[in-house]
Amino acid sequence: MKSLAGIFQHEYRMMIGRLGPWVAYAVIFLFNGLTVIRVGDPSSSPFAGSGPWPAAGEILYVLNLFAPLIAGIASADRLIRDDRLGVRELQRSAPPSFGLRLAGKYAGVLAASLTPVLLFVLGTASWAVASGIQPAAFFPAVLAGFAAITLPAFAFVVAFSLACPLLIPVRIYQVLLTGYWFWGNYLNPDAFPTLNGTLLTPAGIFALHGFFKGRVGPGPDTVHTAGEACVNILILAAAIFAVLALATLLMSRREREA
Repeated sequence: MKSLAGIFQHEYRMMIGRLGPWVAYAVIFLFNGLTVIRVGDPSSSPFAGSGPWPAAGEILYVLNLFAPLIAGIASADRLIRDDRLGVRELQRSAPPSFGLRLAGKYAGVLAASLTPVLLFVLGTASWAVASGIQPAAFFPAVLAGFAAITLPAFAFVVAFSLACPLLIPVRIYQVLLTGYWFWGNYLNPDAFPTLNGTLLTPAGIFALHGFFKGRVGPGPDTVHTAGEACVNILILAAAIFAVLALATLLMSRREREA
């Protein structure tokens, strides 16, 4: 456990200290903030007329349009950089197994990727409560939305962003990830073949409808239930476990052959 905690802390510090992701997050936070926070007239905010749970779910779902993509692009080089920096041999001689190193790296990168989003949504919640457009219950609603909508999306994207560059070049993966994120989450399935609307959709539309009764997304005929939201999260968790397990097997084999 001490080794796992040390790896987590190192990866968290490395990821949280990168300037690029903070700049990218700042841009999307600016646009989302200008939409949600109406300075001088809080009552004109689009969330002023919503209850705390739908409002929290919608804020977090809208953030998922770009925020997980930023996390995925930024974390795509976090695993293969060990080879580029020439520290792989040193890691092989250390006691922790590759599986343990990958678990610590994944947890650290994921936590660092989530930190800016958590700070932004807590700041937004503080403004909404202080302005009187939402009750104090908005805080637990935002935290629940963060757990049900934001966390699964980021966990899914970061897992694939660590594993896939083991097989394909980082730049190609980043381009493919960008195309996949919008194709698989936001295209209308009635107009174009897409994974959007299936239980493999990671952007949080199932949780938004099932847990928060949000209004964003497909129309009333395609509103998802709480049961579907639970199954969706379980499927995403299984995919995360599978891709990390495959990455562990692949790197363990490479280390044995080296």
